Amino acid sequence: MITYDAVQVSAGTTDSFWYYVTNADGEVSNTAEVRIAVTAQPVTGQRLYFMAKDDQYRTHLWYYDGSSPIATVPGSAQALSADDLEWFQKGIPYQSEIHFIVADTSGENNRSWSYNPSAGTFRYYPQIEGVGDLVEAGSLLYASGYAAGTNTYSLWELGSGGWTRISSTTGVISTGGNLAVLGNRIYFAGAAGAVNLQLFSWGAGGLVQETSTADSLWPWNLTVCNGRLYFNGSVGTAAPIQYLWALDGVSPAATVTGSVTNPQNMICFDNALYFTAMGPPSATMPVQLWSMDGSDVLTRWTSNATYDFMGLYTLTFPAIAGSTLYMRGTDDTPTNWLWAIDGTSPISTVPGSAGLYPSYTGAFGDRIFFASSYVNPPPYIDQLGSYDPGTGQISALSNAPSPGFYARCFVVYPP
Repeated sequence: MITYDAVQVSAGTTDSFWYYVTNADGEVSNTAEVRIAVTAQPVTGQRLYFMAKDDQYRTHLWYYDGSSPIATVPGSAQALSADDLEWFQKGIPYQSEIHFIVADTSGENNRSWSYNPSAGTFRYYPQIEGVGDLVEAGSLLYASGYAAGTNTYSLWELGSGGWTRISSTTGVISTGGNLAVLGNRIYFAGAAGAVNLQLFSWGAGGLVQETSTADSLWPWNLTVCNGRLYFNGSVGTAAPIQYLWALDGVSPAATVTGSVTNPQNMICFDNALYFTAMGPPSATMPVQLWSMDGSDVLTRWTSNATYDFMGLYTLTFPAIAGSTLYMRGTDDTPTNWLWAIDGTSPISTVPGSAGLYPSYTGAFGDRIFFASSYVNPPPYIDQLGSYDPGTGQISALSNAPSPGFYARCFVVYPP
């Protein structure tokens, strides 16, 4: 006799269930998981897609439509498992699909994987490995990575047949760097020698080395704002100092100001570049939140005297929802909060977010979504949290048991 658990199987809600087999004495003799191919529901409006774990620690692609409970994308756990993929790093909507960078189960190799919300189909791209970043330029999608079975990085272009390597960039583009688009060129950190990393670009006319400093510049945090490309670049060898650099695609790249160092967590908001940074090289000022407008006017938004607003090499996870910029930050207590700034009023903490430690922040509509270990009391850890500025409510959308839900890599589709 086969007994089925009572479940409702409908498109977009359930794609598997368990059954058990009993003998004549009613004893369980076998169990199995039944997997059902469920046709995807038509996408009729925007959804927030993200990676998270279920209560059996399986990775799924999940979605939220703004009102219904969060749900897994049918078949996503099986598709990811079949390709040995687990941890999402980045997602970007492109044409009819969402393209993701997903690390394999070892966590040591980033792969390319996509999902088509309308067709409910998944695609794995085995020709490229070590994917460092994804960026759309013009009508095409580009990635950094290396060919399967090698370890030499290139810039890649996506076509109908998959990823194609741009040979002129092979061996130049550096590992782990991000990509940025300004005008009709793609910018990235590249090797100008065995140990000399400089800023390069690729586009019409081919490969161009944009900077040539005496020592390795190590450009990173590439961010476009107000028609300029900003980045963090190092100066010096014995005691290198990281400054904010910029270029406009016409004039050579140059440092923007010497009054801040170690700029990080860059985002373009309200026609200004927002970032965390320390003070001048000789200052003992903690890390603060700053902004720089198109006229190079520098504004300091925080007044921490003792503790860093966010420590060096610590992410603030900035995200824009509506007309407000949100991020993670610490005051002088020190307490970690969700912070908000509108570009005009002083920066402030979100009431009720003390000790929240929001991570992997993303926006959907006017709401902010994040992973947090403190949205629910123990034993619920690393849950999906949400802040609604209209109601002022902070709530949890998940209640997965230990070891946690691990929501991250938020992507809105259609964009």
